[in-house]
Amino acid sequence: GWNLKDDLSVTIGRSRFKQGGEITSPILIDEKKAWDELKQICTNLKLNDAIATERCGGHIHIGSQVLKDDINYYKNFLKLWYVYEEIMYRFSTGENTKIRKAAKQYAKSLRPYIDNQKWKISIMHNEDELRMVLLRLTSDRYKSVNFSNTKFVKYRNLNTIEFRCPRGTIEEVIWQNNVNAFMKLANYAASNDFDKEFIDYKFGN
Repeated sequence: GWNLKDDLSVTIGRSRFKQGGEITSPILIDEKKAWDELKQICTNLKLNDAIATERCGGHIHIGSQVLKDDINYYKNFLKLWYVYEEIMYRFSTGENTKIRKAAKQYAKSLRPYIDNQKWKISIMHNEDELRMVLLRLTSDRYKSVNFSNTKFVKYRNLNTIEFRCPRGTIEEVIWQNNVNAFMKLANYAASNDFDKEFIDYKFGN
C-alpha cells in the first residue's frame, strides 16, 4: 500500500532520467507492523542513496475523528496550535537545525491567519461558525496545518487533519517522533486534562 509518485516540488527530469518523488503510506495505526513497514521504507531509501532535501516535506495526516467533530475540541486545538506553533516547527525539523525554506511556500505559518479569526474562534458555538473559521484558515492548503480534508471543509473526501510543517527525513525514529507529537497534541485538545485557563491566557482571551 506504499506508493512512490512524482511531485512537482521535488521531482526533476524526465523519463528514465527522472529524479525525486513523494512516498505515500496507506492508513496506519499504532502497531508494530506499521512501524516495521516505516523502518523498511527508510532502510530501502538509504540503500538507494536517497536524501531528503530542504524542499522535501514530511507531511502527516491524522484522522480528524481524534477531535470527535466537537466544536470545543477544535477550539482547543486551534488555540493550542497558535500558542505552540513555533515550537512545533522547530521540533519537526528533525535532524536539521533550520526550518526548510520551502515551508514559506508550502507550509505557511497558521498563526497570522488565526490572529485574524481570534474573536470568532473564542465565541464560535455551532458547526456553521466552525466551518466559516476553517474555510478562512484554509484559504489554500499550504499552511502548517491543513483542514481542507475535514468534514467541515472537505475539498476531498479524506476526513483528515494534515500537518505540513515537518521537514522530510529518511530516519524512521524522527518520523515516529513527529507522528507521536502531533497525535499527542490533538489528543490533549480533546482530553479532560486540557488546561483551558492557561491556554486561554496564552492565546490572549
